Amino acid sequence: MPSRYREDSFSYDRDAFGPVATTEDELLDQLQENLERGCTLEPCFVERIERFFSHLDHKNAQRVYDVGIELTQSQKHETAK
Repeated sequence: MPSRYREDSFSYDRDAFGPVATTEDELLDQLQENLERGCTLEPCFVERIERFFSHLDHKNAQRVYDVGIELTQSQKHETAK
């Protein structure tokens, strides 16, 4: 979770990435509305997602790999000293 969020600061109503259903009827209504919208997110939820995640580019695996290589190389340099 981004550092600007404390563990206990998440509110489903305010912070969730989609509507929150608390009853079966609400869930069914929300599913129907989602289907009628063509299974697209409402703009308010798109904004929340974009504010929360720093990268939305499908390159997460490459970033993790690159950091792993950097760490491995720095450890090799440390042990060589």
